[in-house]
Amino acid sequence: MYESHTLEVDGVFVGTIILETDREKHRFHAVHESVRPLHNQSLQDRHELVRQAESRFRRSRQLRSLHA
Repeated sequence: MYESHTLEVDGVFVGTIILETDREKHRFHAVHESVRPLHNQSLQDRHELVRQAESRFRRSRQLRSLHA
């Protein structure tokens, strides 16, 4: 691991984005259940990992509110 950044979506901590030692790939470490399918996903584009996590988290919240 070279460096890491926490990822919050709408004020909720959902995971960490880790820059690998090759300084090219970013890996997602999920801590919130809604983004668990992205755990350990590795991409070169950090912004794409953020976009995917935001999308999954918000979709999960919408589904929960429909069933409440």
